[in-house]
Order: sequence, then C-alpha cells, then structure tokens
Amino acid sequence: MTVRPRRDVWITGVCLVSSVGDGPQAHWARLNDPGAPLLVEQGRAGWLVHPLPAMDFSAQIPSRLDLKRMGLSQALGAYAAGRALDAAALKGSAEILSKTVVVVSGAGGERDIPLDESIFAEPARFTDQAALNEMLSTRTRPSFFLTQLPNLLAGNISILFGITGGSRTTMGDELAGVGAYKIGCQLVDDGSYDVALVGGAFDVQRPDLVMLYGFGEYAWRHAHQPVALRSQQGGGFMLGTMAAFLVLESADHARTRGASPWCRVGGISTHHTRRRNGDVASALAQAWEELEPAGPTGIISGATGVSPSTEEEMAALSALASRRAGTRIRTSGTLFGHGMEASFPFNVGIAALALKQGRLYPAWPGDPSDGSGADALDRVLVTSVGHWRGEAVALLSTAASQ
Repeated sequence: MTVRPRRDVWITGVCLVSSVGDGPQAHWARLNDPGAPLLVEQGRAGWLVHPLPAMDFSAQIPSRLDLKRMGLSQALGAYAAGRALDAAALKGSAEILSKTVVVVSGAGGERDIPLDESIFAEPARFTDQAALNEMLSTRTRPSFFLTQLPNLLAGNISILFGITGGSRTTMGDELAGVGAYKIGCQLVDDGSYDVALVGGAFDVQRPDLVMLYGFGEYAWRHAHQPVALRSQQGGGFMLGTMAAFLVLESADHARTRGASPWCRVGGISTHHTRRRNGDVASALAQAWEELEPAGPTGIISGATGVSPSTEEEMAALSALASRRAGTRIRTSGTLFGHGMEASFPFNVGIAALALKQGRLYPAWPGDPSDGSGADALDRVLVTSVGHWRGEAVALLSTAASQ
C-alpha cells in the first residue's frame, strides 16, 4: 500500500540516541568517521549487542523519582522526544502542544526475570496449575503486561512535556516503527493535526528480548561484521539500543511560526509478503516505481543482516541503483545495530540529517559501490525489510524538491 502526501509535511525536529551518543551532531560525526562500534556481550550465551553509553537524562526528565519509575527504555524514549521538541523549538509551547499528537512504536511488556526464576524453582510448577496461575497473577507487576510499554511511553511523554492532543501506539517488530511514522504522516497530511511527535525506543538491556531473538536464530553469533557481509557465516542481526523521535509538521504551520525544515516528507510504500523467493526484490521494485524518486537519490537501508532477506535487499537495491546515475546506498545497522521497533524512525532521522547536510556519509565496508553522479543530495529513500516479515520504503526530499 502506498500513501502519498496531499499537502506539504515537513520534518522540523529530530533527535537520535544510540550507542554512538546523543543527538544529531554526534551521529553525523560518527557516520562520517565511524571507527569501531561499541559492543558488549549480553545474555548467558554471550550475544554481542550495541549498548547505550552512560547518559544524563536530567535535562529532559528532571525528577529522579520519575526517572526511577520509568526504567531505561521509558526514559530513553522520553528523553529523545524532549530533545526532538527542543530541536523544533516547540518545548514549552503550550498552545501548540495542546493540539499535538504523540505516535509511539515499542516492544511488548518485558519479562520479570527474578519472578520467572522463582517460579521455575517451585517444585509444584508442573503439578499444581492453580498455584502456578496464582503466582503469575499476584506477583507480576502491571507494567509487565504485554501491551503496556508503548502506552506507558506515550503517557510519560505527554505528561512530561504537556502534550494533550492525544496519542497512538503501535507494536510488532520493525513494522511497528513503519506504522508509527505512517500514521503520524497521515494525521498531519489529512489536517487532523498540524504537529505529530513520532518515534520509538528499544533497549537491549532486556535479556528476555536478546534471548527471544537468539533462540529464534536471528542473532549474529560471531565477531562484528558489516550487515551486508554476514551471509558468509549464516547471517543475523546485532541488536542495538536506540531511540529516535521526529517532529512532523505541516509546512504552512511551520512557516507561520518561523520554523525551518530539515526535509520534506514524501510518500511511503508498505508491503507484507510471504517471503518466498523474489518477494523482497519485488516489493522494493514496486515501491521504487510507486514513489518515483527522480534526480540524485540516496538510499538508507535498514537491512538487518538476517539471511536471506538482507542479500535479496542488497541485490535488489543495487539493481535499482544501476538504472539511475547518482544513486548511492548506505546501511545503518553496521554501526548502530538493529533496534526493531525504533529502527525505522531512527533511519528516517538519519535521512533527514543527510538532507539537511546536503549529502550522504561515506560508504562503509559491504555497502554496494556508488554510482557516478553529483555530490548534491535532493532525495533519500529509507528501506525497512523486517527480519521475518514486512517491507517498507519511505521517500524524503529537500523542502524545495517535488
């Protein structure tokens, strides 16, 4: 399904937080000079992940009690949301924020590991179902119920920054991030709102998630390699802690308050194929035709590293790029890891940053070779090929481009 904007929608604020640091400037510096990625072992199996470095959240979450109550994933998302509002010069604008919508993508409720271990230690866990049900119902905290975390994050953001225009939340791996962005774009495009704060957060310090994806054989089990080269050892992703929030704003509203755009929002094409042979390539080719990018085009690929979808994506993008001089392809997961629900908003933020700078960052090992063309950058496509299901491509352009 392809959605095209009917009125101009701009991105007027961006915040990125990941293992490389805090804020667009820190990320742009590392994109141009990546160096060695920050990695630690997580879980008893020793899977490598990209962790969050030490951070001070107090600039956006001044109350220590609030910070403790939120936990890391909530604090990370709320912090990024506040920084995006700062970047758009909207923090404290009570009248505008009272008409702003928050759209959040996030994972489901986390496991309470000490509780799980205590239940497994109970001798009666296999023989007394009533006792097992009682333990689960009386010892589990409400915040661990499956659908609570995105809702809690949206609520925390609304309370912290006085956003009272409503909220939407999405769940479901990579397509949750795609859905949050798509919903935010549609709400601004159709005039329901003039401003939408869209994004998500993902925390790799949750051992239950690392274990879940590891047992599903999606996790990369070897020394660090660029995502595009992992198929030689079976493929897999390295999870990364990240948060990204974007301020989507109607161009007329932004002009009225004197705000400058980072970039212009174009269409978004989403698919949900069966992942049979050729499905990924077909979905990307269809999206390319539907979105009709013209002129020098950059591609920010959210490739996970999982086989065979990553190889199919890289081959398809290279084939599409060969048809148009000046098309350049970059991956993001090599440096930042894969942030599931947060990954698509994060990559849209990278694209917005590149358009603001007017160029792409240099190619990394494993990225397809560049085509010839001018250095100037007018348009960027952002791809998301989920580790199991879901394909999406979004188009962004400079505000002057059509």
